Amino acid sequence: MPPPDQLEGLRVAGTLRAWGFAGDRPLLLAGLLHDLGKSLVPPRASYRMAMTALEALPPRAQRALARGPLELLGRHAQLGADMALEAGLSRDVVGLIRDHHSPMGEARGLALQRADALH
Repeated sequence: MPPPDQLEGLRVAGTLRAWGFAGDRPLLLAGLLHDLGKSLVPPRASYRMAMTALEALPPRAQRALARGPLELLGRHAQLGADMALEAGLSRDVVGLIRDHHSPMGEARGLALQRADALH
């Protein structure tokens, strides 16, 4: 993972610990690795800025406009989950990584999303 994504993972996990999830190892691991899929994209700031702009659009527009590296960035949650599964991580961790940008109703997933949004 590029250093900025590593730092973000540490910050997200630290926030989760501060919020009382210190004993939830799968959630902390998902916090550390939630952006693992971004490691498949060249680490250029222009891609990150374009993706941030795309995220403000409705999902249909995002899919229509995202091509090449932007398409990979848009699928980073699923790509990261696939990598985590291949590495032998638990289905719990894999699911949290996969769904960290999807609507979630359970407290752990919501905490991951909120911690990610802060960093």
